[in-house]
Amino acid sequence: MPTTLSGNGQVRSAVTVSEHPNKSLSTPLAIGTVVLDEGIAVRSRLEPGCSAGDRVEAREADGALVFYKTEGEL
Repeated sequence: MPTTLSGNGQVRSAVTVSEHPNKSLSTPLAIGTVVLDEGIAVRSRLEPGCSAGDRVEAREADGALVFYKTEGEL
């Protein structure tokens, strides 16, 4: 059954990629695992500076899904 996800969650892990095989992606690039509030873990691009434990929300940026830090509870 289709479900709509909130796009809100918490960063479980984050890394900064200095070189990527897809040259169309500008580096450095932050990538991480986000555990959504619904309990599903996804790997996605992150706002630079995100680290484990940060609360984040998903937004579209340049045609891609990127998680950005949020203040306080979502």
